[in-house]
Amino acid sequence: MTTVLVIEDESVLRREVVDLLTFEGYDVVEAADGREGLREALLHLPDLIISDILMPNLDGHGVLRGLRANPTTRDIPFIFLTAKSNTYDDAGKSQDLGVCAFVSKPFTFNELVEAIQACLKTS
Repeated sequence: MTTVLVIEDESVLRREVVDLLTFEGYDVVEAADGREGLREALLHLPDLIISDILMPNLDGHGVLRGLRANPTTRDIPFIFLTAKSNTYDDAGKSQDLGVCAFVSKPFTFNELVEAIQACLKTS
């Protein structure tokens, strides 16, 4: 079974994404902030990570830099979710860090599932 880690500080959105992915047949691990997400990634070694960018304790870019610095986690496909209005800067910074997809909030669940499937195919 494919394991997906969802790192999102907005609990309602995190719960909706977790429920959707569980319904779609994924094994889902969740984290409420970047530090917790980094710990969960190291503990579970998921097949894919979905992360918000703006979060307390450690932002999404910090999580991604930490994962990319570790040989065990550096190749895990990574999708960013963000509500930030300046997505151009985030997209450029994210691609420099090796992000597979960039999904802007609000998004449809079909958009998210399509991004997940595309990232898993290319990994």
